[in-house]
Amino acid sequence: MLEPIETKITEPPKSLNVLTIGNSFSQPLASSTALPLAVKKIGKKINYGHLYKGALSLENVYNYIQDGATTTFDFTTCFTSDDGTITEKTAKSTIANALKKYEWDIVTI
Repeated sequence: MLEPIETKITEPPKSLNVLTIGNSFSQPLASSTALPLAVKKIGKKINYGHLYKGALSLENVYNYIQDGATTTFDFTTCFTSDDGTITEKTAKSTIANALKKYEWDIVTI
């Protein structure tokens, strides 16, 4: 029989690092600072990264990860500094490099 795991919830983290990997369906959130601004209003901060490639399927992502592909994606990051300033940057990156670049708390595909 499984025993319940007792966990104590402490203060939620002040920031959360989220990376999304996707196509045009996942892009609207990444193409604005709307999410960081909304989170900032409740006294938290989110650091957000988005890897984007048009017409990308879940199978494509899986294959890119399995093969260690050098295919580059548009990589947008949106970070909130301690003073609340939001900085957005766009560059090119592979999936592997984006995964290693920061300590992501959540990664969605």
